[in-house]
Amino acid sequence: MFYKNINRLIFLVGVSCFIYPSTNIVSGKIFDSETLQPISNANVYIEDYDIGTITNQNGYFVLDLKTIDKNEINVVVGFIGYKNRTILINRNKNADL
Repeated sequence: MFYKNINRLIFLVGVSCFIYPSTNIVSGKIFDSETLQPISNANVYIEDYDIGTITNQNGYFVLDLKTIDKNEINVVVGFIGYKNRTILINRNKNADL
Protein backbone atom coordinates (compact mmCIF):
# COMPACT_ATOMS: atom_id res chain seq x y z
CA MET A 1 0.00 0.00 0.00
CA PHE A 2 1.30 3.45 -0.90
CA TYR A 3 1.33 5.99 1.91
CA LYS A 4 1.73 9.68 1.32
CA ASN A 5 4.27 11.50 3.45
CA ILE A 6 3.16 11.74 7.09
CA ASN A 7 3.36 15.52 6.82
CA ARG A 8 0.62 15.50 4.22
CA LEU A 9 -2.00 14.82 6.86
CA ILE A 10 -1.99 17.77 9.20
CA PHE A 11 -3.91 17.86 12.44
CA LEU A 12 -4.35 21.57 12.94
CA VAL A 13 -4.36 22.46 16.53
CA GLY A 14 -2.85 25.94 16.43
CA VAL A 15 -5.44 27.36 14.10
CA SER A 16 -8.43 25.11 14.31
CA CYS A 17 -8.11 22.47 17.02
CA PHE A 18 -8.81 23.51 20.55
CA ILE A 19 -8.95 21.78 23.91
CA TYR A 20 -11.54 23.05 26.35
CA PRO A 21 -10.79 21.46 29.75
CA SER A 22 -13.88 22.87 31.45
CA THR A 23 -16.16 21.26 28.86
CA ASN A 24 -14.03 18.18 28.02
CA ILE A 25 -14.18 18.97 24.31
CA VAL A 26 -11.51 18.67 21.61
CA SER A 27 -12.35 20.09 18.20
CA GLY A 28 -10.40 20.78 15.04
CA LYS A 29 -9.96 20.57 11.30
CA ILE A 30 -8.11 18.04 9.15
CA PHE A 31 -6.74 19.08 5.76
CA ASP A 32 -4.11 18.20 3.19
CA SER A 33 -1.02 20.30 3.86
CA GLU A 34 -0.07 20.56 0.18
CA THR A 35 -3.44 21.46 -1.31
CA LEU A 36 -4.96 22.97 1.85
CA GLN A 37 -8.19 21.17 0.95
CA PRO A 38 -10.24 19.82 3.88
CA ILE A 39 -10.37 16.05 4.27
CA SER A 40 -13.89 14.82 4.85
CA ASN A 41 -14.63 11.46 6.46
CA ALA A 42 -11.19 11.20 8.11
CA ASN A 43 -11.17 9.07 11.26
CA VAL A 44 -10.39 10.91 14.51
CA TYR A 45 -10.33 8.83 17.68
CA ILE A 46 -8.87 8.52 21.16
CA GLU A 47 -6.29 5.74 21.34
CA ASP A 48 -7.25 2.86 23.69
CA TYR A 49 -10.86 4.11 24.01
CA ASP A 50 -14.06 3.57 22.07
CA ILE A 51 -14.40 7.28 21.41
CA GLY A 52 -14.13 8.61 17.91
CA THR A 53 -15.75 10.42 15.06
CA ILE A 54 -15.25 11.33 11.42
CA THR A 55 -14.70 14.76 9.96
CA ASN A 56 -17.55 16.53 8.21
CA GLN A 57 -17.46 17.73 4.58
CA ASN A 58 -15.36 20.74 5.65
CA GLY A 59 -12.83 18.63 7.60
CA TYR A 60 -14.09 19.63 11.06
CA PHE A 61 -14.60 17.32 14.03
CA VAL A 62 -15.60 17.43 17.72
CA LEU A 63 -14.74 14.84 20.39
CA ASP A 64 -16.30 14.66 23.85
CA LEU A 65 -13.78 13.46 26.47
CA LYS A 66 -15.96 13.41 29.59
CA THR A 67 -15.76 9.61 30.01
CA ILE A 68 -11.93 9.54 29.89
CA ASP A 69 -10.14 9.59 33.24
CA LYS A 70 -6.57 10.10 31.97
CA ASN A 71 -4.93 13.54 31.79
CA GLU A 72 -2.81 12.78 28.74
CA ILE A 73 -4.47 11.19 25.76
CA ASN A 74 -3.45 10.31 22.23
CA VAL A 75 -5.68 11.58 19.47
CA VAL A 76 -5.21 9.56 16.28
CA VAL A 77 -6.07 10.88 12.83
CA GLY A 78 -6.28 8.60 9.82
CA PHE A 79 -7.53 8.54 6.28
CA ILE A 80 -7.14 6.10 3.38
CA GLY A 81 -3.96 6.83 1.44
CA TYR A 82 -2.36 8.74 4.32
CA LYS A 83 -0.27 7.49 7.19
CA ASN A 84 -1.95 7.81 10.61
CA ARG A 85 -0.83 10.66 12.81
CA THR A 86 -0.96 10.57 16.62
CA ILE A 87 -1.05 13.75 18.72
CA LEU A 88 -0.47 13.74 22.49
CA ILE A 89 -2.87 16.10 24.28
CA ASN A 90 -2.86 17.13 27.94
CA ARG A 91 -6.46 17.71 28.88
CA ASN A 92 -5.66 19.77 31.97
CA LYS A 93 -4.28 22.62 29.93
CA ASN A 94 -6.04 25.05 27.68
CA ALA A 95 -4.37 24.47 24.38
CA ASP A 96 -4.39 25.94 20.97
CA LEU A 97 -2.01 23.44 19.42
